[in-house]
Amino acid sequence: MLDQWQPSACLIALRASADHQGYEVLLAKRAEGLSLAPGHHVFPGGALEPADGDAQASDHSTFKRAALREFNEEVCHRSPLSVALDELQFLGEWRAPTFLKKRYLTRFYVAALEPKAIQCDGREIVSAQWYKPNQAVNLHAQGRLRLMFPTLAILDWLTMFSDLKAVQAKLGVRALKTVCPVLKAEAGRRYLTIGAASGYRIERWRVD
Repeated sequence: MLDQWQPSACLIALRASADHQGYEVLLAKRAEGLSLAPGHHVFPGGALEPADGDAQASDHSTFKRAALREFNEEVCHRSPLSVALDELQFLGEWRAPTFLKKRYLTRFYVAALEPKAIQCDGREIVSAQWYKPNQAVNLHAQGRLRLMFPTLAILDWLTMFSDLKAVQAKLGVRALKTVCPVLKAEAGRRYLTIGAASGYRIERWRVD
């Protein structure tokens, strides 16, 4: 089944907020010259590599290794984090729409961790910063932070929880449903939509 997509994984790093009110998430800014999502803020991640393991494995270990490896390469490559894979909680899976030439299947994982220092690779990722989820959502609404559909939907979902333990408790019960956005037209405009049963509150994304 994975032959239809390019398997990839992202790690959503969370930490207690410096002001002791809620928590923050690490977003990495992609370089402007990249072909995919230039200048966008994303969760560190990327495509699986053979060394990560078998993408068809029934557990999440291969995807978790990829998420952690990509995180270390992109935002803390000089002082990589050593984290047990079972500390990464599966949040959900997004599959790229069928009309795209390159279709990623991305699994997102959450972990309560904080690098000793942010050290971006300088090629793909040019900077990284901690944001409260509601802060990032608001900055996007103001046009000051470029986000992709999955990133915004996940950040908005995170705003429903007051602290890290609440997020971890929720994901300990069940992850969010797998989604694959569908292109729909409405009033002369096109939207990507994932439907009301996805578990995400943001259900559509304007394409044009």
